[in-house]
Amino acid sequence: MRYMLDTDTCIYWLNGVKSINDKMSEVDPDLLGVSIITIAELLYGAYNSANIENNLAKAKEFEDAINVFSIDKNCVKFYAKIKAKLRKEGQILDDFDILIAVTALNNDAILVTNNIKHFERIDELRLENWKT
Repeated sequence: MRYMLDTDTCIYWLNGVKSINDKMSEVDPDLLGVSIITIAELLYGAYNSANIENNLAKAKEFEDAINVFSIDKNCVKFYAKIKAKLRKEGQILDDFDILIAVTALNNDAILVTNNIKHFERIDELRLENWKT
């Protein structure tokens, strides 16, 4: 089983949340990844923090230690289809969240997030919460 970590889960991991660290130690590192969008969000958080250099170093170390899934043409097609469907249903979702979700779908990965309610609107997306 392949897992893709949502940004919130990565932040919990970087902050040493025990439940996340325990689960991470159980999973083969080759089966873990993040979307390139998550890397962008982590870098934004670092630049927006009071301790920019330290947080940039943490983000870089994290990026070097995990698989990073790119956005490709299939992701773009998934994105357009899902965004249109959600809009028609009145279920607006942030573009970055949709891109994270479609990256998980495109890589046949379970999205690990603490925000299950947020992402469960996307059909076929498999979700787990490692924080609870």
